[in-house]
Parts: sequence; C-alpha cells; structure tokens
Amino acid sequence: TISTVLAGSAPPVGSGQFGFDSTEVLSGGGTATGTIVSSGGQLIVSSGGVASNTSAVSGGQIAVSSGGSTISTVLAGSAPPVGSGQFGFDSTEVLSGGGTATGTIVSSGGQLIVSSGGVASNTTLAGGQQVVYGSAVSTTINGAVEYVYSGGADSGTTINAFGTEYVSSGGRDTGTTINQGTEYDDGTATNTVVGSEGTLYVGFYSADAIAVGTSVGGGGTEYDDGTATNTVVGNEGILYVGLDSATAAAVGTSVGTGGTQYVDSGSATDTVVSNGGFDEVFGGVDVGATISSGGEQDVYSGGVTSAAVLGSGLQDVFNGGSALGTTISSGGLETVFSGGTASGVSISGGTLDVQAGGIVSGSITFESTGGTYEIDSTTIPTNTVSGFVSGNTIDLPVSATTAPATPP
Repeated sequence: TISTVLAGSAPPVGSGQFGFDSTEVLSGGGTATGTIVSSGGQLIVSSGGVASNTSAVSGGQIAVSSGGSTISTVLAGSAPPVGSGQFGFDSTEVLSGGGTATGTIVSSGGQLIVSSGGVASNTTLAGGQQVVYGSAVSTTINGAVEYVYSGGADSGTTINAFGTEYVSSGGRDTGTTINQGTEYDDGTATNTVVGSEGTLYVGFYSADAIAVGTSVGGGGTEYDDGTATNTVVGNEGILYVGLDSATAAAVGTSVGTGGTQYVDSGSATDTVVSNGGFDEVFGGVDVGATISSGGEQDVYSGGVTSAAVLGSGLQDVFNGGSALGTTISSGGLETVFSGGTASGVSISGGTLDVQAGGIVSGSITFESTGGTYEIDSTTIPTNTVSGFVSGNTIDLPVSATTAPATPP
C-alpha cells in the first residue's frame, strides 16, 4: 500500500476498552509506504512485512511482531502536561521480540517501546521517549528521555543538550557519548565518553552500579557512588568518588592534564596521576596512587592515603590529613604542613619536607642515595632514621634543638 490513512476513534484513555476503528495488517512480503496512522488507527507489521516512512500522529499506534520491520517512522503527538498525573503517549510503536525499527524519529508525544528481543537502530529522540527492554543501537537523544530497563542493552547512544538516559539495575549501556546531557547509571555502563559539560551518575539509586572505561573531559563530570573502573580523566574533567556513598570505589583511575579526582568517601585504588592532573583526598582512603612528574596529590582533613609512590610528583599533606607509607622517588616531593601526618615514609632519591607543626610518625627510611629529609621546624622529630648513607641529606634548621635518632 502507498500513502494509506488509518484513522478513527480510539477508546478513551483509562476507559479500560481496547480496539481500533481502522487497522492495517502487513504480513509476509507485504509492504506499506507513506502510511499515516492517526487517532483510532493501528498498523500491525507481522513477519515478513515492511512499513516505510510511516507517520503515527495524534494517537496512532504501530505494533511490530517477530520478523516485521519499520523504516523511517515518525512518532508524534502531545504528551500529558507535566505534573498532570496523567500517563501515556499519543503515538506509540511497540517492537515485540524479533521485530526491528530503523531510523525512527520520536517527537514530543511519541514513544517507542523495544520489548525483549526487539531491536531499534538509528533512532532519534526529539522530545519523545524510548523504553528499552531489548536492544537499542545508535540512538540520538535531543531534549528527550531513554529508559534502559533490566535485560535491556543500549550501544552507541549520543546524549545531547537536555537529553537524559536512565539505565536501571540489570540494564547495560555501551559506548555512550554525553554532550551536555545526563546519564543515570544504576546498571552497567561501559566505555562512556563524558564531554562538553555532560554528566554521568554511577550508582544514583543503586550502589551496585558499575562503570568501566569511562573517559571524562571537556568540562564533563562523573559522580561515582557505585564502582568506577579504569576511568580516564583529563581536559577539565572531574571524577567525584563517594560524594553520597561511603561504599563507593574507584579502581585504576588515570588523571591527566586538567583532570581532577576528588575522593570524598569510599576508596580510590591504584590511581595514576600524570602531568597536570590532581588527586584531591578529602575523605575515605586513597590506596596505591602513583604520582608522576607534574602530577599532584593533596590530602586534606579526614583524608587518608596509603602506599602512594611519588615518581617526580608532589604530595601535600594538610592539617588533619594523613599519608601512610609514601615512597618518594627521585624528583618527588612530600610536604607535611602543620597538623598533617606522614607515617612510615621511604625516601628513594626524593625529598620529605616537614613544615613547622607537621607530624611524622614511624620510621623514616632512606632506600637509596640522593634523598633529602628537610626539617623546617626548630623542634626536630625524634623518629628513627634508617638507611642514611653518603649521598643523602638531612637538612636541619640552624636553631634545631633535637637531632633525629639514628640506629647505632
């Protein structure tokens, strides 16, 4: 059929009645082009049927069963007013298991439902919504909403300004790009790119949420209250760890030029901070960080770091912060400010600088030559210093009153 119009009077919303006045059914080998499906009309595309350039408007409905397909459909209408308490959309296309839809445009008042086993590809959401229990590929979200529920899978999505994607527990999302839009991940998100002031929430409702291989830059922000693994942060990108959850975890984060990781609670493990990157520890525990040349780790009140390695990088320990077991390699500098605590420091060619009021506990060990222990207080710590040999330096103030203890 070509340019068919299906219309009538659909049952009132909420009436409990079913049925449509006008229905067209496409089965094996049947095709329809340019069909207009309006209120009271229904297009059913069965196995082997193909509907192209269909427009469902003002209450028109399209149902696609296994083996059926639609191409370049437009779904439009008027959704219920925000806050009205009403639900439903004027025009809806439903893909059952085995049904496919390609190149659908979902405007305001339109809805595309992808059931388990259904596949929607190259969909554009422009004010409407897509609900995914099956598979959605290469969706573009412009000022619209996509829901990926348990068992659903989404790949290659682009979220633009005012667009939103919700991935529920049990849902999967792969390769999404967020440009000024927002994704709420309570399932599993893999290889997400957060840029252009986009936002990714991991674990917004569920602490079991997982994000793997996220890239955050271009002013984008990731909030991790679940588990984030192998995140790359740079170019004015920010990763917050544990802003609202003490069980949050970030593992293997790489922080580069212009990037910042903030650890507020929970844990960060095996972070690598390179030139121009920052690791800011305000709470929780940051374990095993490597701070390379040009990178910086700052430890504030309530923050704890453990087993950090300064490879020509900087570590500043401020009042109330605590750094345990830091290793300072050549070119590295750990500075302990008043009220900060460094414990069990190993100097391997780098510099430990203890400012006035800084606290050092446990032994200080020189692991190689070329290291410096600089004391900027007139009261000298009495910690045991071991491994001191020619080529190392202990820099004391002129008015020092107590020398550090050394082994016999």
